[in-house]
Amino acid sequence: MNNNGIGDGNGVGNGVSAAVVCRGLCKSYRIGGARQEVLSDLDLTVSAGEAAVVAGVSGSGKTTLLHLLGGLDIPDAGTVAVGGEDLFALSGAALAKLRNRRLGFVFQFHLLLPEFTAAENVAMPLLIRGENRSRALTVARDLLSQTGMAQFAEKRPAALSGGERQRVAVARALCGGAECVLADEPTGNLDRRNADAVFDLLLSQCARRKMALIAATHDSHLLARAGRFWELREGKLWRKENGK
Repeated sequence: MNNNGIGDGNGVGNGVSAAVVCRGLCKSYRIGGARQEVLSDLDLTVSAGEAAVVAGVSGSGKTTLLHLLGGLDIPDAGTVAVGGEDLFALSGAALAKLRNRRLGFVFQFHLLLPEFTAAENVAMPLLIRGENRSRALTVARDLLSQTGMAQFAEKRPAALSGGERQRVAVARALCGGAECVLADEPTGNLDRRNADAVFDLLLSQCARRKMALIAATHDSHLLARAGRFWELREGKLWRKENGK
């Protein structure tokens, strides 16, 4: 186990493959003439079917970490591999292709396209990939059914509640057959009932599909439900157990 409390295996080596591996991740920003370190020599391995819930106060670097894991930002140092591919060794086009095929994203704001129906929004990763529209919409409607949203497939986001929109966003993240879903405060704008429902949906769907889930939250109620989680503090991850 390394000095920031994260084991290098996390279950890898027992016939379970690593979906995401980052090593020596460092990131800093220049603020007001001074450089502020956000992530410092951070390591993390998340296996297929495993959920890694990351906690931390506002400004601790949770969003920065997820952006780096998703190839949406570039680290000062370190590597991130998804499905064995080093994100930062890829060309821009190859990285975009990897994000489309291997990663799913859920953000605090649903980011649904307002001019498209729920089914069309869910199908978007497949449509961008060039899949047949009819097939893509069939896959999307099946996912909406699995997430309890079948009756809203033809409605646009404006006609949906906050919880319903976020369920559509979860279905969209699953639609491309991703190996890992990155969720940044996915329940941050929801009431308690909807927050629990969306969090449970993420956990159950990723476990059933053997997808890795890396979710960032500061919601203590969700952390209590997670049982085990990691705290991002002083640029490093620390394994935590509820009640310890």
